[in-house]
Amino acid sequence: MAANKTTRAAGESVAFLAIMGGILIVANILATNFNLGRFDLTRNRVYSLSPGSENVVAHLDDTLTVRVYFTDNLPAEFAGTERQVRDLLSEYKAASRGHLNVRFIRPDNEDRQERAERDGVQKVQHTVLRNDAREQVDGYRGLAIEYRGETKAIPVIEGSEGLEYRITMLIREMTAPKRKIGVVTGHGATAAGGGIGRIAPHLPSYEFVDVDATQPVANDIRTLLIVGPDSAITEPELRNIDRFVMGGGSLGIFGGTVKLPGEQGGATVDTVDSGINRLIDHWGVHMDTDVLADARCVPRQTQGPGGMPQQELYPPWAIVMFEESARSHPASYQLNETLLAYSSTLARRAVPRGVQVKVLASSSVQSWKLTGSPIAVEPQMGGWNPSQPFGPFPLIIAVEGRLPSAFAATASTDPASEQAAAAPAQATSSVRILVSGSSSLLNETFVPPPDAFQNPQMASRAQAIIAFTLNAIDWLANDSDLIAIRSKTIDAPMLDIQHDIQNVAADAQRNLDPRDQSGIDRARARIEALQTKFENKKKLYKWGILVALPVFVLVFAAIRFRLRARHKASLAA
Repeated sequence: MAANKTTRAAGESVAFLAIMGGILIVANILATNFNLGRFDLTRNRVYSLSPGSENVVAHLDDTLTVRVYFTDNLPAEFAGTERQVRDLLSEYKAASRGHLNVRFIRPDNEDRQERAERDGVQKVQHTVLRNDAREQVDGYRGLAIEYRGETKAIPVIEGSEGLEYRITMLIREMTAPKRKIGVVTGHGATAAGGGIGRIAPHLPSYEFVDVDATQPVANDIRTLLIVGPDSAITEPELRNIDRFVMGGGSLGIFGGTVKLPGEQGGATVDTVDSGINRLIDHWGVHMDTDVLADARCVPRQTQGPGGMPQQELYPPWAIVMFEESARSHPASYQLNETLLAYSSTLARRAVPRGVQVKVLASSSVQSWKLTGSPIAVEPQMGGWNPSQPFGPFPLIIAVEGRLPSAFAATASTDPASEQAAAAPAQATSSVRILVSGSSSLLNETFVPPPDAFQNPQMASRAQAIIAFTLNAIDWLANDSDLIAIRSKTIDAPMLDIQHDIQNVAADAQRNLDPRDQSGIDRARARIEALQTKFENKKKLYKWGILVALPVFVLVFAAIRFRLRARHKASLAA
């Protein structure tokens, strides 16, 4: 009788453990595939939506549909991309409160391919290795977003890096009114031309408009940019700009004491008294009339002996490092460096009470100032001749707080200024000012053209050049949520296989002759084999967590049960 009870108890325990194990496995699978009970323990929560993305989809007032087109059997480097896109869109769907639908479509017949192309998703040619032969295979990997009859697309998804930012900006562009960014005209810059025309496509949620500062700034503009003024800004204009800031507007100043040379460069740059310092001197910043030269710089192409082109380092094109303490500031969030060409140096002035003045970027200790009128920006006989004082010098400064008016206590020296409305003595609310010593951040000679972002070899440097400008405009427009989205990347953990892939690629780039097609093919085949191995290893880890972990719990519980049963039996004996 006792034996029967023991046997029945053991059977019930085994059945209970089996049921619990099954529940754990099913719960794990459901959590993986339906976004239930997920936790993101990665640094910067790279696998979770940023608050800015959540806010955009949480406030949808109509149904938004995302159609995703992925062809089967894409090359190995895109094997994990579809999974990452599914995970990301599941986060959007969960945050949308039922207003976002997602459809994954296999464009495996003519009708679906035509639908993909009507949606704006492009057919891409891929090179795959099959049976030791290279084949060209057409495929689709893109998505389209439809909202209230309008459709916008990401024609080709290259990978998961930056994808959240692109999706959120498309949704925002389709669902929210654009904010106006004013550009002060009459002094060289316009909202449609130059570098601003190149930056604008990267900021689709804003509308850049011309502003005539001889008149009061319109109330629907909350951010104003002064870009590379090539002539004096009159006192009536300065007073209207001051009044705009005192009313709570943000102001971005990019350059103001030197004129950037044209695309062909020049031996000198001209100085200009734009009047910028009549504003910023009252706000804790001063822009000197000089050009920074820095040994930490980028090269330019020149003519060498016999007219042969050659590359030489050019100190007026400085690589500027962001201060470690400034990498938490929204305008320079998680950025390492940017390029500033022909930048003037900045200096701190007395800081008004209750105002924060923060240096975001400085030159290196191997920097010096070029001065004169005009300023020579070519090496003298024997090369560059650095002179004291040496750096570092502030080059980008952010100001925030309730600023005092630059003109409230100053009588007008210009009769035309009497037409400008008087500004309050202090800003009515906390305002934001950003001062850059260089206008190259918004100059067409230095802002990368759109095709630079399509070239994998140029895209990284192009993104590094414009990242700060995009962040700065977002910060000035009080859109800091978007900065966090832009800075995020979704990279797989660096397992040993990934290091092997990087090593093979680096070795091939370093040692292979571009004409050695067979060697290139062998390296590509090796990389694809490692990528396939990496995907298989990820699947092993995934199923190990889904199945092996619950099984381990079951085995541990069973062993524990047997040990307790033996212990009870020994006590009974």
